[in-house]
Amino acid sequence: MNGLKPGTPAMDAYLKIKTAIAKQALKPGNVLTESYLCGALALGRSPVRVALQQLSQDGYVVLSPNRSARVAQFSHNQIRQIYSLRGMLLSHALELTIDTYTETDLAELSACLDRQESAFRNYDFGDYLTAIYDFFYLIIHKAANPYLDEIAEGVLKRINVFLCLYDNFYSAEKLKTLPLYRKILEAIQQKKRKTVLQLHKEMNNRVLDAYDYMILSNPGK
Repeated sequence: MNGLKPGTPAMDAYLKIKTAIAKQALKPGNVLTESYLCGALALGRSPVRVALQQLSQDGYVVLSPNRSARVAQFSHNQIRQIYSLRGMLLSHALELTIDTYTETDLAELSACLDRQESAFRNYDFGDYLTAIYDFFYLIIHKAANPYLDEIAEGVLKRINVFLCLYDNFYSAEKLKTLPLYRKILEAIQQKKRKTVLQLHKEMNNRVLDAYDYMILSNPGK
């Protein structure tokens, strides 16, 4: 996960702050003071400092030279760019592999979607994000290019940061994008690369629309 040891006060602080961000108790752009975090989350000052450093390295928090901290933010253009890059990686990987998918490959992708659904039912945002990451990583990894894998890891991790900051997982009544994921899997099974990319573009547009609605609904946030 990161450089913090499980069970330590620093890891406890990291998880509590990250959960508060995911549940939107701490919103994108909010200033984070050590005194507030210590009081609100019942944390010690030293663990909070270490946790903020790690959260900064992972992309959830932005630290300034004057030691102030705030929850990270994404612009509309940044989101469009990162999702478009994921689409480019998918396009390249599928161009090389679309005709080589086995039943085992398809079963692994299907399992990722089942994990998404299960995580949503069980209110487990961490597993939900991991299932999304794994679904796209498996598609890109099939190209057997370690350099592509390295790029994909960075892109997919960044998308998960965005989802942690902005996704309405904890208030949503259903997974609206899951049918799109299943259509993508079906298109891969049918060896329809262009259809996969069209569906991915539709997914991107939904994400951007949801982001824009959130920003308009919460001006100044």
